[in-house]
Amino acid sequence: MRDLEELCRQTRDRFGVRTALVTLVSEHRQVVLASSGGGERQTPRSVAFCDHTIRRDAVLVVPDATRDPRFARSPLVTGWPFLRFYAGAPLVFARGARIGSLCLLDTAPHELTRSDAEDLAQTAERTTGLLLERAYEASFERIIA
Repeated sequence: MRDLEELCRQTRDRFGVRTALVTLVSEHRQVVLASSGGGERQTPRSVAFCDHTIRRDAVLVVPDATRDPRFARSPLVTGWPFLRFYAGAPLVFARGARIGSLCLLDTAPHELTRSDAEDLAQTAERTTGLLLERAYEASFERIIA
């Protein structure tokens, strides 16, 4: 997971936010695979911003969650960690399966330029590649064990 943790650190620093996460979204919850800047290790899918991200093809940007009707009443906004900013790019696998996201979080509002959104999407593609490499390595290790 060090490569994913490092990717999160670089992403956090690149975008100047408090936290960057790699998440997987299952039927009932969101699980954090890697992070830089802290945060919950899992949340119910019903309150996960990333649930909205995986339902779209493009980067989801929420400049100020307190002003967005989809999120203003979320416990992640009204309580700890008091999120204001969210941007997430879906992690897209074979046949278009969206299983998680690379996301940026902050307790202060932010804007994201079109160029920034493109950079985040490209970094999400790299993240997907790292996850696939890990899956192949694990499969190979099981085969030769």
